[in-house]
Amino acid sequence: MTFDIPITCDPDGAPQDVATVLDGVPFVLRLQWCARADVWRLTVLDAAETVLLGGLTLRNNVALLLPFKADARLPQGELLAVAAHDAHRDAGKGELGGRVALSYVGAWA
Repeated sequence: MTFDIPITCDPDGAPQDVATVLDGVPFVLRLQWCARADVWRLTVLDAAETVLLGGLTLRNNVALLLPFKADARLPQGELLAVAAHDAHRDAGKGELGGRVALSYVGAWA
C-alpha cells in the first residue's frame, strides 16, 4: 500500500512530529527545517520516541530508507519525498506537505 504521510504545510517551516503506523508498526517521523542547508531533515523514532535513524535529508524521489534495510527496527517499506511539480527542486521551507508530499510505499506494495 502506498499513501502520503499527513503533514501540515507550514510557511515558517515549523518542526513537526507525525505519529503514524507503517506496515502495522507505530513510528514517529520528526521533520525539521535546516536553515543552514535549506533542506528538510527527517528523524525516524519508535513509538517510545527512541531515535532509530536521524538526520536524513529529504530529496525528491530518493529512497530514504534503502541504505538502512538491514536494520529491522526501521519501517520495512520506503519513504520518498514526491513533488507535485518542479520535481528537480527539493521541498523549500513552506512546501513540505504542500507542493512536496512525504509518501510511504509499504513493504508489501
